[in-house]
Amino acid sequence: MTPHVLAETSNLLVYKMHGHEEAALREIFREFISDVDEQYDNAASIVQDNLFSRLGLTDVGLLHVLERNKAAGLLTTDVHLFTEAGYRGHPVVNFNHLKAARLGL
Repeated sequence: MTPHVLAETSNLLVYKMHGHEEAALREIFREFISDVDEQYDNAASIVQDNLFSRLGLTDVGLLHVLERNKAAGLLTTDVHLFTEAGYRGHPVVNFNHLKAARLGL
């Protein structure tokens, strides 16, 4: 897990939520984060990667972590990240494929 993913998740998690629901979900997320092992490169080094202009900070940061941790896998809905991770030989699953299979599509 990278800090970039956690930041994006934190922002999207409570989208259009307010009051008690938002507070409850943030508390669950707080507990989740306390058990997370964060791995990352600093942003200044991530943006030096040629893929940054195509994939952005969060996705390139994930690819850097996968390069260091060959046993790690990736679950994503981002087709560009899915394709690049697969091309690099990382274990990757597109969540949209799982949803489609589950729904019989």
